[in-house]
Amino acid sequence: MISNKRWMMEAVAFVFSLLLITPIAKAETPYDVTSCHSGTIKVLYGDKEMTILSGEGWGIIMSNHENKVFDNCTFHVMAVIQVMGEKTTETSFLKMMDPDGDIVMTEITRVGTESITKFLSGTGKYKGIKGGGKSQRIVYGRIPPNSAAACSRGIGTIELPK
Repeated sequence: MISNKRWMMEAVAFVFSLLLITPIAKAETPYDVTSCHSGTIKVLYGDKEMTILSGEGWGIIMSNHENKVFDNCTFHVMAVIQVMGEKTTETSFLKMMDPDGDIVMTEITRVGTESITKFLSGTGKYKGIKGGGKSQRIVYGRIPPNSAAACSRGIGTIELPK
């Protein structure tokens, strides 16, 4: 029979060993944002079947969530866009900066009006960021020739190392 003291020591050792082998948990935080931007569009190639464009824009983000993740962040985005008939595909890289100057790099892939967001890298409080989500274009318009403006709503989660 094991004594109470020895049993207690073995139980403590077991719990401690579990803590050592359990990976450090990452906190998942939801985000829900509206972003609006304007910028320029340049045509690389265009004919009746296909058009290839580049886009560059600047904008701001407003949080719709009570946690205010990404609220009042500004961003610079660069995109390559392919239009073939009714199908539009786009790959963008977005550099977002929060009011404290911390940066998040994001990759956005769009087909039609829906986009998939993936967080690639971050600085400061966003160092080690992971996660992503989806966004939907709310409104899109052209201003003068070779320019555009749009607003989107994005929902997803971010993970930051503890």
